Parts: sequence; C-alpha cells; structure tokens
Amino acid sequence: MSKNRAGRCFAGLIRPALKPLVYGAVAIISTLGVTLPLAAATTPSEPTITTPVLPGNTVIQLAQTAGNTILNIEYPRAYTVRVFDVGNGQLRTNVFQRIDDVLEGSAAPTTFRGYSDGFARYVATYVYNGQQRQADIRYNPTTREARLVIFNETRNAADFEETRAQRILTAQNLPPTTPTPGQPTPTPELATALAFDTTDYAVRVFTDNNARRLMRVFSKQSGQLLLQDQPVEVLSAVPPNANAVRYSAIGTFNNAPAQYVARVEPGSTNAQLTIIGLNNGQVFSNQTGNATTVQIPSVDRPGVIGGGTPTTPAEQLNPYVAAVFGNENTLAQIRQQAVPTAQFEDARLGRFINAGSFQSRDQAESLVSYLRSLGFNSRLVFRDVDYR
Repeated sequence: MSKNRAGRCFAGLIRPALKPLVYGAVAIISTLGVTLPLAAATTPSEPTITTPVLPGNTVIQLAQTAGNTILNIEYPRAYTVRVFDVGNGQLRTNVFQRIDDVLEGSAAPTTFRGYSDGFARYVATYVYNGQQRQADIRYNPTTREARLVIFNETRNAADFEETRAQRILTAQNLPPTTPTPGQPTPTPELATALAFDTTDYAVRVFTDNNARRLMRVFSKQSGQLLLQDQPVEVLSAVPPNANAVRYSAIGTFNNAPAQYVARVEPGSTNAQLTIIGLNNGQVFSNQTGNATTVQIPSVDRPGVIGGGTPTTPAEQLNPYVAAVFGNENTLAQIRQQAVPTAQFEDARLGRFINAGSFQSRDQAESLVSYLRSLGFNSRLVFRDVDYR
C-alpha cells in the first residue's frame, strides 16, 4: 500500500471519531454564548450604556429615560410618569397607567409650578377618555419623596392619588430652589375658590393665570361640560344670607341662554347651583351639595344689599327696584325665604312687591336674579321722576 493511500484510509477512520467531539464543542460554545472571532468580517459592537447612580439608594436608570428626562417615577399602585424637556424650555409628560397597560397622556404639555414644602411640582394637562385631566407630580430632591395626584378636571375631583414612589428611575436637572436671575418664573398655581358636587353637576370656580375668575360646570348625566371656563361676576349678597358669596356666569342650557349662579357661605360646606333661563326667568335647575373646596378671596366677599325698609323716603329716591309680581302668598314666601322687609307698593305700573331699591342697577339685578333663582316672578323696574 502506498503512503498516500494509507494516509487517506487513516483520515477516513479519524473523521467519524472526531465528529461527536466537534459537535459537542459547538454546543458548549453556543450554550455559553461565546463568540469566536471571524477573520473575514466583524460586526460593530453595541455602544456601552453607562447606568448612572443617583444619590442615596442605588437606582438603575433606564437607557431610554436618559438625556432630556427630568423625572421618571414609578408609583406602587398604578402609574409611571416621565417629565422631560423637548427643548427651548418646553416641558412634556408621559403618563402611563400599568393596570390597563395604556398611555393616558402622551407628551402632555407641562408647567413647572415651583417648590412647595421642598417638593418640586410639575403639572401636566391632557385628555383621556373624553375627560380633561391633570397629573400633579411632586418630588423632593432632599428626602427623595414623590407624590402624584391624577385630577379629573371634568368631574372636578381626584381620580387617583399616590403618596410615595416605588422607584425613582430618574431625577436630574431639577430647577434650583432659588431661581437665578433671568430664569423663567414658574407658572402661578390656578387657585380654586369654590368646588362642589350636586346630584347632577360638578361645579368649580377658579382663578386663571390672568387673575380672571372663571366657572366650569360639568353634567354628570351627559358627561359633557355645560359651562367651560366662562368669566364670572361676583354678585352682591342678599338677606337673609348676609355673608353668602354668589358667583354668576352666562352660558346656555338645553340650547337656551342661561345664567349659572353658584352660592356658598364662607365657613360652610353647603353650596348651591341655580341655572336660570335668561329669556323667561325660568329656573331650569336648583341643586345643593357639599363643597370640597371653599377658599373665597376676601375681595369676593360682598356687602349686604336689599336690607332696610323699602318704603323709607330716602330709599324711594333710588331709581332701580327689584319688583316681584304676585299676591299675599307670594309676599309671605318672599319675606320667609329672601327679604323680610319686602312689602306691596302701588304705582301707575300697578301693584307689585318691592323687594328692594338701589342706586346701582347691578345691585338691583343681583337681587332680581336671586329672587328668580327661588322661583319668583321678579323684574327690574326703573323709577323715574314720574314713577308715582
């Protein structure tokens, strides 16, 4: 046998014996995840991600939240929120609800409201399921505490509240507690003067950033806003509720022009909403409820009107009269429910009940509106020199 032939025979015997060893080595390499270097071409390696560690407890910062993220907080019950800067000082927030695995607010417009009790406060506004919501996010960089309130502006109530964080994923680039010169001033907090719920409505009177008083009324039955941020007029108080504060706003009700009057006494939680038709004085609705917020500014606390005896000589000179048309029963009801000093008065216009006369048309109209809210047929009468 030649040497070449002998070599081929030997190789043929060796190859079958080595196959199991080769396959076994390949299996071990695959299991261990070892990558053998290839001479022909190399795949670029992935960039190394550095996971920064925040002061205090050791916390992993996810790669996707780095960079422009200011806060990324996971709360224990339901929510994870991320506040981030999209440039030019514009803030946005993602509000993720883990129970239903849904992103409620995506890049929601966000404002920094400054610091309160050591907590940096960010408020994001968004719409979810047809309802306007606010995510009130608070973080204390010193104590590393975090809080969250999901406030439903449509219902004027808090839908969800978290008082602690499960994980602080990111907390960086927070504004200083003392603003540096030239730094934008935080947006002032919207102040709620009055908020209450009745059987069918949720009512909120608040002040916007331009110091305007506005009213919002939500219908629980239809799920729609009946009155959306309409300017408010502070009406004068009328007896027997001398300290009552009444806010009035104009809108529509069932496609008819209407006046919305929200009433409360400071120090009391008893509040009332009355909806009055402007065309005929019809009271569309009159419901009471318990107020959740009563923070009436001092400038909204009016003086009393309608007091005194309407028929005194000095008051007879007042040009504007809150008149009510009715009989003896009507007079008795007015005296019991509204103006104890009301009485009949005769004039060329006919006989009517004088509930009060005033130098100011606005004050007279306030009393007329209030009487209408109680169901009386009240009108504003102007008294001229030929009145009597």
